[in-house]
Amino acid sequence: MSSEQAFDPESYSIFVSEVRELLQCISTGVKRPHNHIDLHDLYRFVHTLKGVLAVYALDAAVVAAHKMEDHLHKLQTLREPLTKMERLRLQKSAQKVGREVVAGLRKLSAAKNRKSPRRSQSSEQLRVDAQRLIPIPSQQGPAEKLQNLKIPTLYDKVQAPPHTTMAPVLKKYLDTADMLARKLGKKIDIHFSGGEVPLPQTGMTLLFASLLHLIRNAVDHGIEPSSKRLAGGKAERGRLHLMARRHRGMFILCIADDGAGIDSRQVRNIALRRGLINKRDAARSSQDELVNLIFLPGFSLKKKVTEVSGRGIGMDAVKYAVEKHGGRILVKTEVGKGTAMKIMIPYV
Repeated sequence: MSSEQAFDPESYSIFVSEVRELLQCISTGVKRPHNHIDLHDLYRFVHTLKGVLAVYALDAAVVAAHKMEDHLHKLQTLREPLTKMERLRLQKSAQKVGREVVAGLRKLSAAKNRKSPRRSQSSEQLRVDAQRLIPIPSQQGPAEKLQNLKIPTLYDKVQAPPHTTMAPVLKKYLDTADMLARKLGKKIDIHFSGGEVPLPQTGMTLLFASLLHLIRNAVDHGIEPSSKRLAGGKAERGRLHLMARRHRGMFILCIADDGAGIDSRQVRNIALRRGLINKRDAARSSQDELVNLIFLPGFSLKKKVTEVSGRGIGMDAVKYAVEKHGGRILVKTEVGKGTAMKIMIPYV
């Protein structure tokens, strides 16, 4: 993301809210008794936080979150009760992520100050936000002495300016797609409509953070490189369209690309290989049912885990967040033509 994009006041205000809430969720999760920690919930929150941090190029914090993901993945794979020492390791990992977020915010502030000798309001806000992330001094001693360990989060009083329409959210998604396309060397035209549409509910920060996974998947998985598109008779540049609208008491957000589409046979084979579905159920499933296996925890079309994708947790996080708000998500896809994800949430 360019410096101008990074300091867009509305986009930054959303970023502040997302980081604050995600860090608070992680903090709450690792403070629970060791035998009551929900590893999968933590996995969702850390993975989503990593995606949010990547938009603002907080690389060290992204790396710290990626390492915490590695640790959580290993713990889930072991399928053994969590020990007090493992809980302590998770707490230290959360501390590391929080400290790197602080450092990243300070660097953003310093960069803005170098560009403009007169400190702007957004730069000052960056500095204040960084200070309100609670850095925790290192503590030594047995695990028993660390039961009340505090994890760095943003104070509750760090509030982003409220927004009531989809405009800043859609702009942030557009910036994210543009940033990732440039990083992956893909040529994409990105458009959005429906910025005037009102938000359907309050407290949707985590939902909108989770939906970044759909943007990243469209760019990373969906839209092909230019050479492949040209070879397949497509336009050199891919297309990504984000559309919000209100219809019959429902908030609708559609994210559509003209990429490769989702091959239900490939989804079925991956799900079978990963033990996410048995052969009998796979044989009886419709094409739509097979495509919806992409929302299962642990499913990924990527063969290799990267800092962009491959964990098999992003789509699960999306489905969880949408359903938490009483909504649902529909997938329409055609191999070689593209994919459209439609999120529907009731207005309350």
